[in-house]
Amino acid sequence: MKKNNLLKIVILILVVGLILGLLFFFKSKKVENNSKSENKIENVTDDKPENKVTEEKEETNLSKLDIEERDEISKEKIENFLKVYKNSSPKGILISLGLIDENYTSNPEDYIDRFYAKTDIKYEDFKNKLLEFVTEKLFNSYYDNQGFKNVDEYLCFSDIGGEEREYKVENMSLIDHTDSSMTYEISFFEESSNNIENAKITVIEKNNDYVVDIYEKL
Repeated sequence: MKKNNLLKIVILILVVGLILGLLFFFKSKKVENNSKSENKIENVTDDKPENKVTEEKEETNLSKLDIEERDEISKEKIENFLKVYKNSSPKGILISLGLIDENYTSNPEDYIDRFYAKTDIKYEDFKNKLLEFVTEKLFNSYYDNQGFKNVDEYLCFSDIGGEEREYKVENMSLIDHTDSSMTYEISFFEESSNNIENAKITVIEKNNDYVVDIYEKL
């Protein structure tokens, strides 16, 4: 009888020991797997952003693009430039830039004289918006004479007209290029008329983008 009881105790101890051993083993494996997962996440977090930034810079670096890719970017920029540059009214230009909407109207108290109305747009913001399309040289030679004034650092404009003109490019041919510039001969017309205008346009690289530097009517 005593022998049977002793045997049962020994078996019980062995079973308990085996269970504890298995629990310890699985717990150790879980900790090891969690540690590997954390290391993997850390590696992904540490490595991928740098690689992503590098890849994006390489993709948008104009100097590393071939002439066909640069040509495509230049043409798109020129078409967007025409929407702004060829508007005949200051209000149309501001609408094209997204600085005011089509329903914008000036109040009588906004007028600083018979023609110019003051806005709440900082003149510097207006200028910087245009410098996304043109060089400062072209800005100074054109937009200072197109119904805009800087009054106390705020934009005033001649609130005459308001139609936003739409232009369609009929032909655009690359005639010359350097590492940092592209020159085109272009034919385009206002969609509301059939009057074709011809011009020579040169874009130059600025801040890894193209802006129009020269516009010559032909």
